[in-house]
Amino acid sequence: MALFSADNGVIPMLFNLSRRSLFALFVSCLLPTGNAQLSFSQAPTATLTGTIEDPTGAVLPNVTVTVTNTDRNTTQSARTNELGGYVIPALNPGNYSVAAELAGEEVAKSIQLVLEYDPQPPFDTGSPEKAGVERVKRIRERLAPLLESRRKANAEAAARLA
Repeated sequence: MALFSADNGVIPMLFNLSRRSLFALFVSCLLPTGNAQLSFSQAPTATLTGTIEDPTGAVLPNVTVTVTNTDRNTTQSARTNELGGYVIPALNPGNYSVAAELAGEEVAKSIQLVLEYDPQPPFDTGSPEKAGVERVKRIRERLAPLLESRRKANAEAAARLA
């Protein structure tokens, strides 16, 4: 759905890090360097790294990536660099959700209103009644030229059919 496309808002992803997978990730990150020492601690953590790309494979700089520990309701965020890469360190074992935000919450809420996506998630703004007067006004102003051109095209098509 367009609400969650890379160029329009938020891309949700879910993953689960257990102690075993964190340890495996930790070991696999250390071993290729050749000079790392393996040590054990009371609280193993992992580092999440990745690259944000659009559907064509182009990297997306300045995207906010937020990792939320759904068990503890804690978050960590990072912005992608000029190569689309990000690093979020010190993740404790647990269940996590990851969201990449390109355009911001206001844009996502506006898209939800335009699509009239109203079962609420991720925002409760999918109908004019719930979106608020100012947001509805901004959307109508933004869409006015498009709607006018569609009305004109429909009138021309109807005239040709008559």
